[in-house]
Amino acid sequence: MKLWSTASLSILSILLAAYAGYLSVENNRLKKLVEQNEEQAAAVLEEEAADISESSTSNGELVSERPFVADESSPPIVNDEVSREERRDQRREERQERLNQMLANLQDPEFRMDLIERNMGRIDQRYAAFFKTLNLSAEEIDLLKTLMAEREVTRAEGQMRMFAADEGDREAIRENTRLQRELLAEDIKDLLGEEEASRLVEYTESLPFRNEVAELAQSLSYTDSPLSEAQSESIISAYTSISKNFEYTHDLSGRNRFQASNYGQDAVDTYIQEREVFDSMVLEQAAKSLNDSQLTSLAEKQISDREREARQLQFSLENPGGGNDGRRGGFGRGGGRGGFGRDGF
Repeated sequence: MKLWSTASLSILSILLAAYAGYLSVENNRLKKLVEQNEEQAAAVLEEEAADISESSTSNGELVSERPFVADESSPPIVNDEVSREERRDQRREERQERLNQMLANLQDPEFRMDLIERNMGRIDQRYAAFFKTLNLSAEEIDLLKTLMAEREVTRAEGQMRMFAADEGDREAIRENTRLQRELLAEDIKDLLGEEEASRLVEYTESLPFRNEVAELAQSLSYTDSPLSEAQSESIISAYTSISKNFEYTHDLSGRNRFQASNYGQDAVDTYIQEREVFDSMVLEQAAKSLNDSQLTSLAEKQISDREREARQLQFSLENPGGGNDGRRGGFGRGGGRGGFGRDGF
């Protein structure tokens, strides 16, 4: 009897190990599938920008074209205009196929939940400081993160459906996505209450600037004039409040810088000049809470950020359709904005 029990346990252990291996393989498969779809989504958006770049006009003239490098498999170019149209049609067909595959994957509940959980991790990183201020249980925080992540996935799904749909169907898709996001926003309001939900919106609007101010605080942390938490919040508040009302002639901040070739050199120069005005307004407001040394450091960082952004814009201007890595572009409207905002949240 003891021998039989030992054998049974051995068989059971083998079966459990095999099942654990299966779960591990399946989990890795899902993660790989999500990563592939995220990469495909980025490629789709990049190609959409490339198509816009090829077809955009300024004063009736073509501004820029996406560079094309022929390889051994490329057909000989007889007519450049026809060839460019064929390439654009081919990219659209490939994009349509990838979009259809991604949308099909989103109908899989297991895949969708895995995507939501991945977004919950990102939300936790971006909103950890805000979550600390809430008087919620751990279970309620998890519910809040789930609702926020579902809202982000809904937004992304709506964008993909817009790309994949015929022009006549896009308005209905846009309206349906808006209604779904509003329902999720109402669920969040019910969980947080009106006041805390408004604070969440304000915190979201400050996200593009928080990392930058954190960098400034870090650089001053070992000096004689470190930033206090209150001073950091005052700088963030200055950037956030001014950005709400500041309008660029052409907003080329953040991901928008990859559209620089559609606007031309004059637009880039104008944006950098207006960016300097924006920074000056922030300095004036920040001066109310910073000492001279801290204010000088902030001004120096602004200059450095503007110079870096000018280099990035110039590169994008000279290399249309290339180098789209999605990295942030320093301070400014649109540079890393989160998924929530005033649209019903």
